[in-house]
Amino acid sequence: DAQHRSYQVSAFEDVLRAFRDTNQLNSYVQRLIRASARAARVSRSQSPKGAEHPLLSDTNSLHRRIWLQGLQSATQNTKSIPADRLIAFYEAGRNHIISISSGLWADFAVITGLVQRRNYDQAASILKRVVAQSGSFNALQLTISVETFTMANRPDLAFCLLLEFAKTRRSTDTHIPDDMAYPPHPPRKWRKSNMKMDTQAVNVFMNTLLAIGRPDVVFYVWDTMPKVFLVEPDTISFGILLKAARVARKYEGAFQVAVADFGLGRILPAASRTYDPERAPQRLERGKAIDGLRALLAPGKKPVVTGFWRGERAGAVALRVAWQVFVGNWPMLVQVVTPVPSPTRRTHHAQAVTPMADLFHSFAMPGQSARTMLEDDGKALPQRPYDEDGRTYYAVVPEDAQFRALMDLLAAEERAAQIPIVLSWMRFLGVQPQRVTLAAALVYWSEVTLE
Repeated sequence: DAQHRSYQVSAFEDVLRAFRDTNQLNSYVQRLIRASARAARVSRSQSPKGAEHPLLSDTNSLHRRIWLQGLQSATQNTKSIPADRLIAFYEAGRNHIISISSGLWADFAVITGLVQRRNYDQAASILKRVVAQSGSFNALQLTISVETFTMANRPDLAFCLLLEFAKTRRSTDTHIPDDMAYPPHPPRKWRKSNMKMDTQAVNVFMNTLLAIGRPDVVFYVWDTMPKVFLVEPDTISFGILLKAARVARKYEGAFQVAVADFGLGRILPAASRTYDPERAPQRLERGKAIDGLRALLAPGKKPVVTGFWRGERAGAVALRVAWQVFVGNWPMLVQVVTPVPSPTRRTHHAQAVTPMADLFHSFAMPGQSARTMLEDDGKALPQRPYDEDGRTYYAVVPEDAQFRALMDLLAAEERAAQIPIVLSWMRFLGVQPQRVTLAAALVYWSEVTLE
C-alpha cells in the first residue's frame, strides 16, 4: 500500500544517508545496480512478472541484509543521524526481521549507537525488552549490557545480569528485580549457554561504576571479585582501582580526614568506620558478599560515598595494595636502586632549602633502594604477597597505563617523591613509557625538587 511504500522509500533514504563518505556510497550503489541487473536477467528468463528489486525481500518487507547494513551505518554515523531518527529506523524495520540472530544483532547495534550518543535511558529501555525475550548473549553483548545499565544509573540491573552469567550458578544467590521483566525462571538458553563469566565484563562494570561516581562500589567489587563473580582481577582491574582511589579524594571531607588521622573513626558514618579485618568484604562467604553488594546498589537508596576504604583513606589503602602487587609478583623490585636521590621536599607544600643544600644532598645520597624510599614514608612494605588482604594477584602485569595511574595517585596523595621508584620499576620490567607518561612524571617530580 502507499503507507508501506512510503516507509520503504524513507528506509532506503536512511541507508544512503548513513554512509560517511561519497566513496562508500558510490561503491554501494554500484553493487546495488549490478545485483538488480542480475536479478532482472534471471527473472526475464524464468518468470514473466519481472525482476524483484534487491531492496525488497518480497512485496511487503524491506530486504533484511539491506536493512541491517543501513542500521549499522546509521549507528556509526553519530553526527548526521540523531538518536530519535536512529530509533525510528530501528523500530520501523524490526518487525520485518524474521531471523532471531539477526534481530539480536540489530538490537545490540542500536543499543551501542544510543550509548555512543549518551542516550543511556533509551538504550536501557530497549535492553530490558531484549533481556526479557532472549538471554543468549555472547561476551561482547554482555559487556554492552553491563555498560548500558550502569550508565543509565541502574547498576543493580547490571549486577543481576552479571550474576546470571557467573560460572557457578546458584539460584539462592540471585534476585531478579520486577522492573527487569524477567520470566519466573532464567530462559532455557541461559541455562544451556556456553557463555562464561570473564574478567572483562567485571572490568566494564567497575569502569562504569567509577564513571557514575561510585568508587565505594569499585572497592567492594575489588575485594569480593573472586567470591561474587568467580574471576580474578587482571591488569585492567588494577588500573581502574588506582583511578578510583584518586577519584575518591574529592569525596573526602576535611573533618572526616582529621578524625580518621586522630583515630576517632567511631564517630564517622558506618561506611567509614574503623576497618574490622574479621568482617572484611574479602573474607565474607559468597552469599553474604552478594548481599552486601546488592545493598550498596539498591535502587532508590541515596549512596553515601565518603572516600574511605577498609576504614582508611582510599588512596593510602590503594597504594599498599599496589606495593603488594609489585612486591608479591616481583620480589626483586625492592632491591632496585633509583638513579636519583630522594628529594629534599616530601611534598610541594614543604619549604625548599637552598640550592647548595640540594647539591650536597645529591652527592651524599646518590640513590636509594625502593625498600628504603617506601619505608621512609612510615608504611613497611609487605613481606609476603598476601600480607594486606590474603590474596595474590598473579594475573596483574602492569603496562604503561597502569604505571601512569599509579604516578597520578602518588601525586594526589602527596607522595610525588616516590615517582623515581615507579620509573625505575618500569625500566626494570621492560615497560616502555609513553611521552605523556614521562611528561606527567617530570611535572610531578618538579613540584618536590628545587628549580
